[in-house]
Amino acid sequence: MLGYIAALPLLYMFVYLPISNSYFGTSPRPQAQHVAILNSSLIADDVPLSCPSHSYNTHILSQEPLVIYIENFLSPDESKHLIDISEDKFAPSTVSAGAETSIQKDIRFSEVALIDRDDVVRCVEHRARDFQGWRPDIHIERLRTQRYGIGGHYNHHYDWSGASREADRVSTFMVYVNAKYVSLCPLL
Repeated sequence: MLGYIAALPLLYMFVYLPISNSYFGTSPRPQAQHVAILNSSLIADDVPLSCPSHSYNTHILSQEPLVIYIENFLSPDESKHLIDISEDKFAPSTVSAGAETSIQKDIRFSEVALIDRDDVVRCVEHRARDFQGWRPDIHIERLRTQRYGIGGHYNHHYDWSGASREADRVSTFMVYVNAKYVSLCPLL
C-alpha cells in the first residue's frame, strides 16, 4: 500500500503534468524573469486581424525528418510584398555557437532580413502558426527573409533560437518566396 502512495507523486510529475501542459499550456511565469529569457524576436499576437481567405495544397516529401511541401502557401502578392519590404534590410547571415555570433561564409553564405510586421506579414505568421497547430498565445519568431546568391549555402546544422534552452525552436517553417532553381537537401 505504501508503494502505491509513494508512486502517486511520481505519476503526477512524470505523467499528469506533461500531458496537461501539452493540452492546456503551462501556468504563467513571472513576467519580468520570463521576458529576460526570451529571444527579442519572439512574438505572440492576439490582436484581432482580418486576413483574406487563402488555400494551398500539401505534399509530404519525407516523414523522417518531417518535410512538407505546401504548394501556394503564399499568394503572388504576398511574395512580392515580402521581397519589397526585405530589400533594404538584407545583411550578411551569421552563425552562432553559444553566446558567440559571427559571419562564417564557409558555413553559411547568404543574406538575411528581419522584416517589419505589417498586416500582410502578420497574416503570413498566423497562417504558418495555424498550419503547425500552435495556439495563438504561443511565441513564434518574427519572419526573416533569406537570400542565397550564386554559391550561397548553409551547411548542415541544428536550428535553435540561441536565447536559452527554454526558448529553443520546436520546428522550423521555411517558405520559398521567389525561387527559380530550388534543390532539396540530398539527405532527405
